[in-house]
Amino acid sequence: MVGDVNEIRSNSSNELADVFFEKTRKENISRIQKILKINLHGCDLLFCLFYSSLNSFRVEQCLKPLPPGFQSNDTDSIDKLRQICSSLPGLRSLMLDPSHLSAEALAILNYLLFCKNQPLLRRIDLDNFQFPDETDITLLPNHVFEVIYPQHMTDSWNRRKKNHNVIMAFHGSQLENFYSIIRFGLQHHFGNGKIQLFGQGTYLSTELSVSMIFAPFSRNWPKSVLGAKLSIIAVCEVLDIKHKVKKKASSNYRGIGGEIPDKYVVVTDNEVMKIKYLLVYSKREANFRSWSYRNVFAVLLLLYFVFLCIIGSQNSLSITFTRLWNKYIKKHFLQY
Repeated sequence: MVGDVNEIRSNSSNELADVFFEKTRKENISRIQKILKINLHGCDLLFCLFYSSLNSFRVEQCLKPLPPGFQSNDTDSIDKLRQICSSLPGLRSLMLDPSHLSAEALAILNYLLFCKNQPLLRRIDLDNFQFPDETDITLLPNHVFEVIYPQHMTDSWNRRKKNHNVIMAFHGSQLENFYSIIRFGLQHHFGNGKIQLFGQGTYLSTELSVSMIFAPFSRNWPKSVLGAKLSIIAVCEVLDIKHKVKKKASSNYRGIGGEIPDKYVVVTDNEVMKIKYLLVYSKREANFRSWSYRNVFAVLLLLYFVFLCIIGSQNSLSITFTRLWNKYIKKHFLQY
């Protein structure tokens, strides 16, 4: 499937102008349909990450890079981009009938789905992902997505890791940060200016539960097939190079927070880590049926209260009718 997706986008361009002038509307719609049929969930997640960054109050920092044609980064451009993305239908319905797409929406989708140097996201079965043996079953995600890089990036990484041990570590972050993380990788200098207890670097953990603290659920694109709220954990390969990777077992480093805790990994070089997978946790919108299943006692109590009200109202109505009968109808109409 990866080969099919790469083939679809192999001749695409990074510039929206090229999309319009080199390909007809029909051709652009056709290839969008094709990639959605092959990789609907991967495309959906990519757009969700873009949408979350776009609607962040830190949009200037989170949405990097902006699509061509909106790179002025002023309020009007951002508002226009938000308006276009909000009007976009769900990708599942778009897969069936994309003919009503506006030119602007078509251009944005072409940019997001066919940018040459952008990694692909592909959903894989949970059974195909090897979790650490000690992982609690309650921590398992709803979805696992593999991050597929362009071939030249994959080759470069394989050369770098050839002579090093590889650590698998987790990184949690807010949903709005993941669009730029996917585009550029984890960049420790983005944290400059923040208080970092154990020194400068990107903070990861070899324990999933530790990283989940830093990945809160956030509201998702309303038309996503993945859920109303998402939380994401990145699973990373880290080259175990002593002077670039600090951890308790191999480093005597002490930051302002003291010694690096067990299960923590602090990476000071962006080139020695690579995101391999995304663990996606999702929540659906609460409805009465799901709430009632979780609160059976409350539902029964409510039904009992309603039953008592009905019985009480019937008794009250009966008493009222008897009084009216005796006082008015029987006295004035039946005495003759």
